[in-house]
Amino acid sequence: MCKAGIKKLYKITSAFLLILTITYFVYGTEIPKGEISIDDCIRLAIENHPELAAYRSKIKQKEKDFYLSKVATLPTADLNASYSRLSYISPQKQRFIGQSNDDYLAGLNLKQLLYTGGRISAEKRVSEISLNISKEDYKVKEDEVVFRVKTAYHKLLFAKQSISVQKELLHFMRSFLETATQLNKQRKLPREETLLRIQSQTLESEQGVIVAQKEESIANKILLNAMGFDSAETIKIMEMDEASMPFIKKLGVQENPEILRSMMEIERSKELIKKSKSGYFPSIDLGYSYGYEWGNWPPEKDSWFAGIFLKYPLWDWKSAKYNTEKAKDYQDEAKSIKELIAKRISFEMEAAMLKYESARDRIQLDMSAQEKAKRSLEMFESRYRDASVTSIEMLDAQQSYLKARTRYIQSILELRLAHAEIEKLSGRIYNEFK
Repeated sequence: MCKAGIKKLYKITSAFLLILTITYFVYGTEIPKGEISIDDCIRLAIENHPELAAYRSKIKQKEKDFYLSKVATLPTADLNASYSRLSYISPQKQRFIGQSNDDYLAGLNLKQLLYTGGRISAEKRVSEISLNISKEDYKVKEDEVVFRVKTAYHKLLFAKQSISVQKELLHFMRSFLETATQLNKQRKLPREETLLRIQSQTLESEQGVIVAQKEESIANKILLNAMGFDSAETIKIMEMDEASMPFIKKLGVQENPEILRSMMEIERSKELIKKSKSGYFPSIDLGYSYGYEWGNWPPEKDSWFAGIFLKYPLWDWKSAKYNTEKAKDYQDEAKSIKELIAKRISFEMEAAMLKYESARDRIQLDMSAQEKAKRSLEMFESRYRDASVTSIEMLDAQQSYLKARTRYIQSILELRLAHAEIEKLSGRIYNEFK
């Protein structure tokens, strides 16, 4: 191959590799192929959810605003230049430009704020608080995303357990139907109408498996959506030990990000009041300027000046007054909102604790009922061949076991959901991912 061909191939290969690299960084985050835990789901959601990415961008914007507020107290420097064509040359101008009608001006200006009545310091503090508020906004949204992920994960797990329950019942029903069919052939018992009823119940069990599988598919998509991924993908989650029940005591709500945010709004309102009151005070600047003015090149004379400049508002149509009153109204609003949020969060925490305690108390009873129902079903099944029990009793035993097993996994689900809600309301959630 000639050198030109080699260079062309090299360029094409380089461009292709560049496209692959960009594609990897844009779409490189994928759901792992194997089973993933609830912690993995939360980590992926925090790293990739578009809502959280938007809030992180807001924080960056506020960081830039805070930087600008800090440099506002530092001296500034600028260069200026201008050209004017004069019809009349005053004696003052003649000192610099002579008899020329061309007036060129270039200079360096320095300015330093000395006093603004507290406006600059208040603006800096407002910007700092606004940055912290944006961080709490992110924490609120992050807690919501994590809560949705945990809720969706637990519901997907419940859907998988429901499939197991339905399949287990279907196994019992098919075994029961096989036994009933053999007995009908041997002794004409159970009777045909009872046999038809057993067949009907078996078909219902098959439908139950299909419905449970569809519900699992829906729960899978809901989890993917909660994580910020395309719902067309698939995800495999790890089973959780039913015996390991989450334990939690009542937590306070002082660290709830909504409450912290509302407290910061009150602090910001105080600084806005200070900023508004600065309109009643004078502002003082220190200025220095150095430059040249000429009509013909090169310039012959330079000039400079330095001074302190005082600006005092005499009449502003009560702008300072109304800005101050507006800031005070905002402070009253922030205090009222903070009180409402605190009451709502406290109420939601009480309700979540009641749901948690209710589910916790029911689990032991449901576990015992499930064990007894299963044992009863096994006993009925072993005695059915001897005609010691009727087909109706067998069907009742199967339905009792189905209800007991479903109640048990439902109570576990409610306990885990209440646990997740308590964590969210307390503000103490997955700090290891920070």
